[in-house]
Amino acid sequence: MPQTEKKLRVAIVFPSGHLYNTPCVPNLALRLAVNGVSVDVYAARNDQTPEGELVHPGLKLVYYPVVQRKGKENVAALSAGFFTWLLLRLRNQQYDFVLACGIRGLFVVGILSGILRIHYVYNSLEIYSGKAYSRGLRKLFKRAEMFFNKRARFSLIQDPKRAELLKTINELGGQDVLLFPNAPFDLSEDSVEDGSKSIRARFGIPETSHLAICSGSLTAQWAGIDKILSATNGFPQNHILFLQSRSTLHSISNTSLRENIDSRKVVLSNSPLSASDYDRLVQESDVGIAWYESDDENIHYVGLSSGKIAHYLKWGRPIIVNRLPVIADFIERYHCGITVDNEHEIGPAFEKICANYEFYSEGSYAAYNAMFDMDPYTHKLIKKMIQDQT
Repeated sequence: MPQTEKKLRVAIVFPSGHLYNTPCVPNLALRLAVNGVSVDVYAARNDQTPEGELVHPGLKLVYYPVVQRKGKENVAALSAGFFTWLLLRLRNQQYDFVLACGIRGLFVVGILSGILRIHYVYNSLEIYSGKAYSRGLRKLFKRAEMFFNKRARFSLIQDPKRAELLKTINELGGQDVLLFPNAPFDLSEDSVEDGSKSIRARFGIPETSHLAICSGSLTAQWAGIDKILSATNGFPQNHILFLQSRSTLHSISNTSLRENIDSRKVVLSNSPLSASDYDRLVQESDVGIAWYESDDENIHYVGLSSGKIAHYLKWGRPIIVNRLPVIADFIERYHCGITVDNEHEIGPAFEKICANYEFYSEGSYAAYNAMFDMDPYTHKLIKKMIQDQT
């Protein structure tokens, strides 16, 4: 752990109620606190998203007083209210750095920095690029992101390829871009429920079945849920797919996809699970499925920003993913799953993994330990903040 005579004091700003849907944000706060940094987290709450706990003696969680009631938040209204509330909160505080998480955090903190003269870091959660940001309001949005990103002391992002993209797209020149992967939320022991509350039992899934899970934004076009559902037609009788919605916003109950669900092979959970329950679901599964299909660089180069892939690997669950840069490379390197070129290969890949499970599971643990261990990244971040203090 980096040592310093003066204890660093850091604020993390996340103007969203999706705190536990974005594990790299609470993990960042927790890892900094564990390593001796005093951390205050300013975030919103949303009653349509998973609940979690963020507890450490060196960490304080401060919530925006207006609770969001819809999964799809009113970004303009929330950001404006959050800005005013945070201005009143920060004007009498002294932080060494403010970490602006996500684009909303960047805009709120970027404007505040001109008023309060604070040093900030941009923790980029998404990459905004392409023709969609070359005209109209989106062009102004992009210019604002670039402006505030360039004013940051440095930036954070999830992996080297995404760091390269961020530096190029936002024209950051010599600005340093450090890494912090989107590892699963580091649950405290107190937050994990006892083993009697099996997720399989709750949904009537036989213990003897082979269970593949796919979670996240189920209605997103790039997520390929229709393809994954069609693949279940070739599943053997004892192979089951569990679809877990990220939030009520991403429910597929009102879409045509529901008509394609075979209840004998597919279990659908539209309600978001708590962080501890979702963690248990992953542990009770056998295989994790993820699909990212888009020309959007943010999706195509999802890499270590994929929270679902990281969570599967953490518990030694082999993965099945469509062929993508970065992910295909580490799947081959660590034999932590199988890359598929189309949905018709999902079923056979599932069977192949189950037939040689220990081999793929060992590779999954190895991949997680090599790429998602947060301590080395945290130490480099703390060292950088100590060096950049003025």
